[in-house]
Amino acid sequence: MLTLLLFLLLSQNTQAPLSTEAKSPQTIVTKQPETKAQTVDPNKGCIPFNDAVKKVGETVCVTGKVLQVGESKKSGTQFLNFCEDYRGCPFTVVVFPKDRDKVGDVKKLEGQTIYIHGKVQEYQGQAEIILADADQLKGPVVKAPGAPEKYDADANGKYSPGNPSKNNKKTKKTRAPKDKTDPGM
Repeated sequence: MLTLLLFLLLSQNTQAPLSTEAKSPQTIVTKQPETKAQTVDPNKGCIPFNDAVKKVGETVCVTGKVLQVGESKKSGTQFLNFCEDYRGCPFTVVVFPKDRDKVGDVKKLEGQTIYIHGKVQEYQGQAEIILADADQLKGPVVKAPGAPEKYDADANGKYSPGNPSKNNKKTKKTRAPKDKTDPGM
């Protein structure tokens, strides 16, 4: 009877194996949901250039495609225009001649979509951001390409190519002095 009782007790406990063989420990693998690497997008939250007028006085990121780069012949100030007709455009980016060496050649931004960070100001009813440093530009165009080596910002942006070769100077030909002695003597 004791064996019957022992048999009943052992048969009810199904979790413990009756085998005396050593078993290797089992590893339970649970599949974790895949997560993509979290990257911070510096351009997240950028507003379209049409909405910049609503953010006057605030420091924001404004995005848009530069359709043309204009320049004032009088002052040398450059303007990144986002509309075909800049006069009716709600937003522009201004680059003063004194900042060109820090910003680079903004004419190369024509046709590019840019992300510019800065304080939106109002000038004559139009919203604008002053681009004073290349660090204000983010995204695919991180920095405007540099100005030419001999670029003269003080002369209203005139390009001075310099001397392309060392032998550029006109040399004055010297003639041998005429012999003043009389050949008949």
